[in-house]
Amino acid sequence: MSRRQQRFASLTITLITFCLVGPGFATGFRAARHFNVGSHPVAIAAGDFDGDGNLDLAVLNNNRSVSVLTGLGDGTFRDRVDYTIGVDGRSIVVADVNGDGKADIAIGSAGTRTVSVLAGRGDGSFQNHSESSASHVSGALVTLLNNQKTYQTAAQTVSVVFGDFNRDGLEDQAVTSSRNNNVSILLGTKGLENAAPPATNLLMNPGFESGALSPWVQGRDFCSSPCRNWAAVQSMPKAGKFDGGDEGNIELVQNFTATSTSSLTKVALWVRHPAGSQPIAADLFYTDGTDDEFVAFTTDANWDALDFTADLATGKMLDGFSVFGFSGGGSINMNTFIDNAVIH
Repeated sequence: MSRRQQRFASLTITLITFCLVGPGFATGFRAARHFNVGSHPVAIAAGDFDGDGNLDLAVLNNNRSVSVLTGLGDGTFRDRVDYTIGVDGRSIVVADVNGDGKADIAIGSAGTRTVSVLAGRGDGSFQNHSESSASHVSGALVTLLNNQKTYQTAAQTVSVVFGDFNRDGLEDQAVTSSRNNNVSILLGTKGLENAAPPATNLLMNPGFESGALSPWVQGRDFCSSPCRNWAAVQSMPKAGKFDGGDEGNIELVQNFTATSTSSLTKVALWVRHPAGSQPIAADLFYTDGTDDEFVAFTTDANWDALDFTADLATGKMLDGFSVFGFSGGGSINMNTFIDNAVIH
């Protein structure tokens, strides 16, 4: 066994458990801020790479690279630094791989047959990559890499990591997607449930008060059997309104009169997924034929408010909006529920 293999074999897993102990639950999420990463990111992890107490991000790209963004403690990040790795990565975790007390980055290949490690120096930078067969890597590390979840939306693979990125005691989320070469930071906030409803709303029947989906219609269907279509059901209603539930990756879409994005002040909705920590995708459609799809996640089994206002493209005319829901199992009670969708 080589020294490199011995180092992997004697791995002591020390995880950064920021998302398991610490941050409180948020009742909503502010509009996202976006930070550039490498080409077609597919997975994300977080930890304190430089020992300053702020959470940093490691984003796995599909071109054999990892983008490292060091956090400033206010929900923003320094420009990325890219590191080459030696595998076509599929999953990424932060752990103390070599037992020196510093955060390292481990990347698993497809099927986790090979693990690539960027050993941390403790100052936010990393040494050159080294690889080892999974048979010479700690089983705990392989399990962590294999357990990382990614989700497929209409056009992209998305991944999320939770943590308190601005150190306010509330849980935030960092979401990366293969379609956009960035990571979106959604900061948690409280008190959104008491916000006054808008005087006008481009969306008709935003809370399904009529007991029907109309004028919403089902759009793209990426659902595999068993799967249920969207329906207007009074299941676990919020503020006495109806909620739309679906099982599987199905779109619910509504078109409306084209409106300049410069005149819009709010694009938001409430979402609930009883399984917790599940994705919700919103797609914004413009008259020039382009669209922007953005993904956020529920953080618990309660209602969460999601704000996509900052995701509006400037200088365009918005004429459509859609929401994708995701299933968490074979029961209607595991479906995505939405309510109080507003564009005004």
